[in-house]
Amino acid sequence: MKRVVVVGCPGSGKSTFSKKLANKTGLPVVHLDYYYHQTQHNYYINTEAWNAKVVELIEPATWIVEGNYGATFPERFRAADTIIFFDIPRRICFYRIFKRWMYYRDRKRDEMPDDWAEKLDPEFLKYVWHFSKRSKPKILTQVNAHKNKNVLIFNKSKTAEDYLESIE
Repeated sequence: MKRVVVVGCPGSGKSTFSKKLANKTGLPVVHLDYYYHQTQHNYYINTEAWNAKVVELIEPATWIVEGNYGATFPERFRAADTIIFFDIPRRICFYRIFKRWMYYRDRKRDEMPDDWAEKLDPEFLKYVWHFSKRSKPKILTQVNAHKNKNVLIFNKSKTAEDYLESIE
């Protein structure tokens, strides 16, 4: 395991898992949200620049790249040797998002830029609500296209924790 992609619905546990996996393996973590939300780059509009940034981030020999951004799935999945998909129920994701918002609304999250303000944006909540219908099929398409890789799908947080405990 040298290049790991971690994807899943917001609130599914991707960031927390990635940090723990990094502690176990010594692999560096790349939180895509940290880069995407840096306002000086305007990646919201400049998709070409965003795609180029992601290609740059996956150039090193080892990494854990955590985050969605479906337009960059093909490059990341192709470069990875391990693909981890958090397929956690929506109700749990919403609970964790609300809990995260409560905790971080007045402080900085490590995996976000310095000027990031934690918020419950309606568009973001809509994205989470429709994740299973809109984003999950795209993830599974990529997973199916890369069956030759080590693919892990976690439907429960306990399964992800058990996996971490199994790593020496």
